[in-house]
Amino acid sequence: PQSQPHALENITIALDAIQEDGIKLVNIGNTDIQNGNVKLILGLIWSLIAHYQLGASNFPPKKLMLAWLKAVLPDCNIKNFTSDWNNGINLSALLDYCRPGLLPNWQRLSPNNGPENCKRAMDIAEREFKIPMVLEPQHFASPHLDELSGMTYLSYFMKEEDSPGYYSTLNWVKNQIPNLRINNFRTDWNDGLAAAALVKSKGGPVPGFRQINNKPENWVSNLDIAMKGAQKIGVSPVMESRDIANPNVEYLGVMAWAAQFQWIQDKQGPGELLEVKMGGNKCRVGEKCEFLIDIHDKSQVAMDQVTAEVSGPSGPINIEFDPRDGKGHFTAKEFGMH
Repeated sequence: PQSQPHALENITIALDAIQEDGIKLVNIGNTDIQNGNVKLILGLIWSLIAHYQLGASNFPPKKLMLAWLKAVLPDCNIKNFTSDWNNGINLSALLDYCRPGLLPNWQRLSPNNGPENCKRAMDIAEREFKIPMVLEPQHFASPHLDELSGMTYLSYFMKEEDSPGYYSTLNWVKNQIPNLRINNFRTDWNDGLAAAALVKSKGGPVPGFRQINNKPENWVSNLDIAMKGAQKIGVSPVMESRDIANPNVEYLGVMAWAAQFQWIQDKQGPGELLEVKMGGNKCRVGEKCEFLIDIHDKSQVAMDQVTAEVSGPSGPINIEFDPRDGKGHFTAKEFGMH
């Protein structure tokens, strides 16, 4: 622009385009940008990052970003985007999460060497992952680091489909449930099948797992079952089932929820702790068929917690079952699988 009016006109055009894209502008106009109002300009920049880089709209990006950081760095006790990052230790831990072995000795770093730790970590982030230094290492290490600056830099670690943190979490999920094709943290989770499979893979309870189907009318109920099972093994919900069932779900919320499973100890599911044995090789129509429920590890399952049901081709049939010794019997009334 050759004059101030031209500059103001250009800024107005840009601000109008931003608003047309659905970004709400608060207390900022063309003169604020022209006059270099740093606080308002930083707020605008963050709004652009939140919208275009993180895709956040219905949920506060701060909440979802913090949920993912807590999930992937459980030993770091992350609470904020300012003082928790000044000594560079948590940033080093984040790099090691993104690529295990990159900074394996991060726990041995001295918290008194904040500027040095931050510079080293940010240099590595730029070199290995092309994460730009949008602020200087000494600024990141400063006790006066403002929240938006910290959030802006850390957002580059969790950008959708273009960040080391995103792919680190996604690749873990792929390896954990290899029978499903999981390529994102949005549409691949809407129907609840991936969520249920992830819970099941860690030994969590998923009633009716084999009967779960991906019809849209069942998506929310599928997710309800999965999330309840996840809570029982220590995975806290980040969003509600109806939010995850939305094709436009905020990917960071799903990613934060899934990331928690990485630290859940593998264990056998309840169904794998039991074995059902038949009294004979054949079960004939009209004859009594005996069965026994055998518990492999009685330290984990008590017989009085076990219930039994037999289903025939037409549905459940009457049985006699004694939970004291795990013995039961039924009479088949029709041909077919029981």
